[in-house]
Amino acid sequence: MNSILQSLQPSSVVAGVVQMLRSPKLCNKILVIVEGEDDKKLYSCFFREDTAYLYSLGGCLQMEAVLSGCNPVYELRYIILKDADFDHLNRIVYAYPNLFLTDTHDAETMMLNEDCMKKLCYEHLCLDFPSFESDIFRDLAPLSYIKWYSSANCLKINFDIIKISNLYNGTNPIDLSFCIQTIYSNAANVAKARIVEQDILEFMEAHADIDPLLLSNGHDICECIAIKLKSMGSGNVSRNEIPRSLRLMYSMELFKQTSMYEQIVNWEVNNNCEILKN
Repeated sequence: MNSILQSLQPSSVVAGVVQMLRSPKLCNKILVIVEGEDDKKLYSCFFREDTAYLYSLGGCLQMEAVLSGCNPVYELRYIILKDADFDHLNRIVYAYPNLFLTDTHDAETMMLNEDCMKKLCYEHLCLDFPSFESDIFRDLAPLSYIKWYSSANCLKINFDIIKISNLYNGTNPIDLSFCIQTIYSNAANVAKARIVEQDILEFMEAHADIDPLLLSNGHDICECIAIKLKSMGSGNVSRNEIPRSLRLMYSMELFKQTSMYEQIVNWEVNNNCEILKN
Protein backbone atom coordinates (compact mmCIF):
# COMPACT_ATOMS: atom_id res chain seq x y z
CA MET A 1 0.00 0.00 0.00
CA ASN A 2 3.01 2.27 0.34
CA SER A 3 5.29 3.01 -2.58
CA ILE A 4 8.82 1.67 -2.18
CA LEU A 5 10.00 5.24 -2.72
CA GLN A 6 8.89 5.89 0.85
CA SER A 7 11.60 3.63 2.29
CA LEU A 8 15.13 4.66 1.40
CA GLN A 9 17.00 4.05 4.66
CA PRO A 10 19.39 1.08 5.01
CA SER A 11 17.99 -1.88 6.89
CA SER A 12 19.09 -5.11 8.49
CA VAL A 13 16.78 -6.70 5.93
CA VAL A 14 19.46 -6.02 3.30
CA ALA A 15 22.03 -7.96 5.31
CA GLY A 16 19.56 -10.81 5.64
CA VAL A 17 18.99 -10.94 1.87
CA VAL A 18 22.74 -10.85 1.20
CA GLN A 19 23.27 -13.69 3.65
CA MET A 20 20.57 -15.69 1.90
CA LEU A 21 22.11 -15.04 -1.52
CA ARG A 22 25.40 -16.41 -0.20
CA SER A 23 23.73 -19.49 1.27
CA PRO A 24 24.55 -22.92 -0.23
CA LYS A 25 20.82 -23.66 -0.58
CA LEU A 26 20.63 -20.93 -3.22
CA CYS A 27 23.48 -22.38 -5.25
CA ASN A 28 22.34 -22.33 -8.90
CA LYS A 29 19.01 -20.79 -7.87
CA ILE A 30 17.47 -17.37 -8.36
CA LEU A 31 15.99 -15.74 -5.27
CA VAL A 32 12.42 -14.55 -5.93
CA ILE A 33 11.44 -11.95 -3.32
CA VAL A 34 7.74 -11.24 -2.75
CA GLU A 35 5.92 -9.02 -0.29
CA GLY A 36 4.00 -11.40 1.96
CA GLU A 37 3.14 -15.01 2.70
CA ASP A 38 -0.02 -14.90 0.58
CA ASP A 39 2.06 -13.67 -2.36
CA LYS A 40 4.45 -16.55 -1.76
CA LYS A 41 1.55 -19.01 -1.90
CA LEU A 42 0.37 -17.50 -5.19
CA TYR A 43 3.65 -17.10 -7.05
CA SER A 44 5.16 -20.42 -5.91
CA CYS A 45 2.80 -22.13 -8.37
CA PHE A 46 4.53 -20.40 -11.28
CA PHE A 47 8.24 -20.85 -10.50
CA ARG A 48 10.39 -23.94 -10.79
CA GLU A 49 11.56 -25.46 -7.52
CA ASP A 50 14.93 -26.51 -8.96
CA THR A 51 15.97 -23.06 -10.20
CA ALA A 52 14.04 -20.58 -8.03
CA TYR A 53 13.60 -20.00 -4.30
CA LEU A 54 10.73 -17.82 -3.07
CA TYR A 55 11.17 -15.59 -0.05
CA SER A 56 8.66 -13.30 1.69
CA LEU A 57 10.08 -9.93 2.72
CA GLY A 58 7.13 -9.10 4.98
CA GLY A 59 5.99 -6.01 3.06
CA CYS A 60 7.20 -3.56 0.43
CA LEU A 61 8.75 -0.86 2.62
CA GLN A 62 12.23 -2.39 2.58
CA MET A 63 12.29 -3.27 -1.13
CA GLU A 64 14.02 -0.05 -2.16
CA ALA A 65 16.73 -0.66 0.43
CA VAL A 66 17.20 -4.23 -0.84
CA LEU A 67 17.39 -3.16 -4.49
CA SER A 68 19.80 -0.28 -3.93
CA GLY A 69 21.89 -2.27 -1.46
CA CYS A 70 22.09 -5.58 -3.30
CA ASN A 71 22.02 -4.74 -7.01
CA PRO A 72 25.62 -3.50 -7.31
CA VAL A 73 26.84 -7.06 -6.61
CA TYR A 74 23.83 -9.41 -6.81
CA GLU A 75 21.57 -7.92 -9.51
CA LEU A 76 21.57 -11.15 -11.55
CA ARG A 77 20.96 -13.39 -8.54
CA TYR A 78 17.46 -12.28 -7.56
CA ILE A 79 14.24 -10.64 -8.68
CA ILE A 80 11.53 -8.78 -6.74
CA LEU A 81 7.79 -9.04 -7.41
CA LYS A 82 5.97 -5.99 -6.01
CA ASP A 83 2.36 -4.92 -5.81
CA ALA A 84 2.05 -1.83 -7.99
CA ASP A 85 -0.30 -0.16 -5.50
CA PHE A 86 -0.79 3.33 -6.98
CA ASP A 87 2.51 3.37 -8.91
CA HIS A 88 0.78 2.92 -12.30
CA LEU A 89 -1.76 5.66 -11.60
CA ASN A 90 0.92 7.97 -10.20
CA ARG A 91 3.12 7.15 -13.22
CA ILE A 92 6.04 6.08 -11.07
CA VAL A 93 8.70 4.19 -13.01
CA TYR A 94 11.59 2.33 -11.38
CA ALA A 95 14.99 1.85 -12.98
CA TYR A 96 15.71 -1.57 -11.48
CA PRO A 97 15.82 -4.30 -14.17
CA ASN A 98 15.04 -7.04 -11.64
CA LEU A 99 11.92 -5.38 -10.18
CA PHE A 100 8.55 -6.43 -11.58
CA LEU A 101 5.20 -4.83 -10.73
CA THR A 102 1.74 -6.37 -10.87
CA ASP A 103 -0.31 -5.27 -13.88
CA THR A 104 -3.09 -4.10 -11.59
CA HIS A 105 -3.13 -2.60 -8.08
CA ASP A 106 -1.85 -5.77 -6.42
CA ALA A 107 -1.77 -9.56 -6.59
CA GLU A 108 -5.41 -9.90 -5.49
CA THR A 109 -6.72 -7.58 -8.21
CA MET A 110 -4.51 -9.34 -10.75
CA MET A 111 -6.41 -12.55 -9.96
CA LEU A 112 -9.85 -10.95 -10.31
CA ASN A 113 -11.85 -11.55 -13.47
CA GLU A 114 -15.45 -12.01 -14.52
CA ASP A 115 -15.24 -15.80 -14.44
CA CYS A 116 -13.90 -16.04 -10.89
CA MET A 117 -16.52 -13.57 -9.64
CA LYS A 118 -19.21 -15.75 -11.22
CA LYS A 119 -17.78 -18.84 -9.55
CA LEU A 120 -17.70 -17.10 -6.17
CA CYS A 121 -21.39 -16.26 -6.56
CA TYR A 122 -22.27 -19.85 -7.49
CA GLU A 123 -20.17 -21.20 -4.61
CA HIS A 124 -21.71 -18.99 -1.94
CA LEU A 125 -25.11 -18.02 -3.36
CA CYS A 126 -25.89 -20.81 -5.87
CA LEU A 127 -26.81 -18.21 -8.48
CA ASP A 128 -25.27 -15.92 -11.08
CA PHE A 129 -25.13 -12.24 -10.18
CA PRO A 130 -23.96 -10.39 -13.35
CA SER A 131 -23.46 -6.99 -11.71
CA PHE A 132 -21.65 -8.35 -8.62
CA GLU A 133 -18.17 -7.20 -9.68
CA SER A 134 -19.24 -3.72 -10.81
CA ASP A 135 -21.31 -3.30 -7.63
CA ILE A 136 -18.27 -4.07 -5.46
CA PHE A 137 -16.05 -1.54 -7.25
CA ARG A 138 -18.79 1.11 -7.12
CA ASP A 139 -19.46 0.55 -3.42
CA LEU A 140 -15.75 0.69 -2.54
CA ALA A 141 -14.91 3.66 -4.81
CA PRO A 142 -15.05 6.47 -2.19
CA LEU A 143 -12.42 4.82 -0.01
CA SER A 144 -10.33 3.81 -3.04
CA TYR A 145 -10.24 7.37 -4.35
CA ILE A 146 -9.36 8.73 -0.90
CA LYS A 147 -6.43 6.30 -0.73
CA TRP A 148 -5.22 7.32 -4.18
CA TYR A 149 -5.63 11.03 -3.35
CA SER A 150 -3.59 10.49 -0.18
CA SER A 151 -0.87 8.67 -2.11
CA ALA A 152 -0.72 11.23 -4.92
CA ASN A 153 -0.46 14.09 -2.42
CA CYS A 154 1.85 12.32 0.06
CA LEU A 155 -0.57 12.79 2.97
CA LYS A 156 0.74 9.66 4.73
CA ILE A 157 -2.63 8.80 6.22
CA ASN A 158 -2.73 5.52 8.11
CA PHE A 159 -5.40 3.37 6.46
CA ASP A 160 -4.35 0.11 8.09
CA ILE A 161 -6.36 0.99 11.18
CA ILE A 162 -9.57 1.54 9.18
CA LYS A 163 -11.93 -1.45 9.22
CA ILE A 164 -13.97 -1.94 6.04
CA SER A 165 -16.73 -3.52 8.12
CA ASN A 166 -17.21 -0.17 9.88
CA LEU A 167 -17.77 1.54 6.52
CA TYR A 168 -19.60 -1.04 4.43
CA ASN A 169 -22.67 -3.19 5.07
CA GLY A 170 -22.80 -5.00 1.73
CA THR A 171 -25.89 -3.13 0.59
CA ASN A 172 -25.10 0.57 0.33
CA PRO A 173 -21.96 2.17 -1.14
CA ILE A 174 -19.42 3.55 1.34
CA ASP A 175 -20.48 7.04 2.36
CA LEU A 176 -17.75 9.56 1.52
CA SER A 177 -18.48 11.94 4.43
CA PHE A 178 -18.61 9.14 6.99
CA CYS A 179 -15.44 7.62 5.52
CA ILE A 180 -13.49 10.87 5.98
CA GLN A 181 -14.92 11.29 9.47
CA THR A 182 -13.87 7.72 10.38
CA ILE A 183 -10.33 8.27 9.09
CA TYR A 184 -9.78 11.30 11.33
CA SER A 185 -11.55 9.84 14.35
CA ASN A 186 -8.48 7.67 14.91
CA ALA A 187 -5.66 9.18 16.95
CA ALA A 188 -3.06 8.10 14.39
CA ASN A 189 -4.55 10.46 11.79
CA VAL A 190 -5.68 13.42 13.89
CA ALA A 191 -2.55 15.45 13.18
CA LYS A 192 -2.36 14.50 9.49
CA ALA A 193 -3.27 16.89 6.67
CA ARG A 194 -7.04 17.20 6.37
CA ILE A 195 -8.92 15.76 3.43
CA VAL A 196 -11.72 17.99 2.16
CA GLU A 197 -14.80 16.20 0.84
CA GLN A 198 -15.23 18.57 -2.10
CA ASP A 199 -11.64 17.95 -3.17
CA ILE A 200 -12.31 14.20 -3.25
CA LEU A 201 -15.52 14.67 -5.23
CA GLU A 202 -13.65 16.74 -7.80
CA PHE A 203 -10.81 14.20 -7.83
CA MET A 204 -13.31 11.39 -8.44
CA GLU A 205 -14.98 13.30 -11.26
CA ALA A 206 -11.66 14.12 -12.92
CA HIS A 207 -10.60 10.45 -12.84
CA ALA A 208 -13.96 8.76 -13.34
CA ASP A 209 -12.70 6.58 -16.21
CA ILE A 210 -9.87 4.97 -14.22
CA ASP A 211 -9.66 1.16 -14.39
CA PRO A 212 -11.00 -0.04 -11.00
CA LEU A 213 -8.42 -2.85 -11.00
CA LEU A 214 -5.71 -0.19 -10.89
CA LEU A 215 -7.56 1.91 -8.33
CA SER A 216 -8.88 -0.50 -5.72
CA ASN A 217 -6.86 -2.30 -3.09
CA GLY A 218 -7.24 -6.08 -3.39
CA HIS A 219 -7.54 -6.68 0.35
CA ASP A 220 -10.34 -4.09 0.51
CA ILE A 221 -12.09 -5.76 -2.42
CA CYS A 222 -11.85 -9.22 -0.85
CA GLU A 223 -13.31 -7.93 2.41
CA CYS A 224 -16.12 -6.16 0.55
CA ILE A 225 -16.87 -9.36 -1.36
CA ALA A 226 -17.11 -11.30 1.90
CA ILE A 227 -19.40 -8.66 3.45
CA LYS A 228 -21.62 -8.45 0.36
CA LEU A 229 -21.95 -12.25 0.10
CA LYS A 230 -22.97 -12.37 3.75
CA SER A 231 -25.53 -9.59 3.21
CA MET A 232 -27.01 -11.64 0.35
CA GLY A 233 -27.56 -14.65 2.58
CA SER A 234 -24.41 -16.75 2.23
CA GLY A 235 -23.77 -16.92 5.96
CA ASN A 236 -20.36 -16.15 7.42
CA VAL A 237 -17.66 -15.75 4.79
CA SER A 238 -14.30 -14.82 6.25
CA ARG A 239 -12.13 -12.13 4.66
CA ASN A 240 -9.35 -14.73 4.29
CA GLU A 241 -11.56 -17.16 2.43
CA ILE A 242 -11.93 -14.93 -0.64
CA PRO A 243 -8.21 -14.48 -1.49
CA ARG A 244 -7.72 -18.20 -0.83
CA SER A 245 -10.47 -18.98 -3.36
CA LEU A 246 -8.93 -16.56 -5.86
CA ARG A 247 -5.53 -18.27 -5.58
CA LEU A 248 -7.11 -21.67 -6.17
CA MET A 249 -8.85 -20.38 -9.31
CA TYR A 250 -5.86 -18.49 -10.71
CA SER A 251 -3.91 -20.58 -13.21
CA MET A 252 -0.58 -20.46 -14.99
CA GLU A 253 -2.47 -19.77 -18.21
CA LEU A 254 -3.97 -16.63 -16.67
CA PHE A 255 -0.59 -15.54 -15.29
CA LYS A 256 0.92 -15.95 -18.77
CA GLN A 257 -1.47 -13.26 -20.01
CA THR A 258 0.06 -10.60 -17.74
CA SER A 259 2.73 -8.05 -18.51
CA MET A 260 4.52 -9.15 -15.34
CA TYR A 261 4.95 -12.65 -16.79
CA GLU A 262 6.20 -11.27 -20.11
CA GLN A 263 8.77 -9.07 -18.36
CA ILE A 264 10.05 -12.00 -16.29
CA VAL A 265 10.39 -14.08 -19.46
CA ASN A 266 12.45 -11.28 -21.05
CA TRP A 267 14.60 -11.19 -17.90
CA GLU A 268 15.14 -14.94 -18.23
CA VAL A 269 16.25 -14.57 -21.86
CA ASN A 270 18.60 -11.68 -21.08
CA ASN A 271 20.17 -13.59 -18.20
CA ASN A 272 20.22 -17.04 -19.79
CA CYS A 273 18.24 -18.81 -17.06
CA GLU A 274 14.86 -20.51 -16.65
CA ILE A 275 12.91 -19.95 -13.46
CA LEU A 276 9.30 -20.00 -14.66
CA LYS A 277 7.34 -23.19 -15.13
CA ASN A 278 6.10 -23.97 -18.62
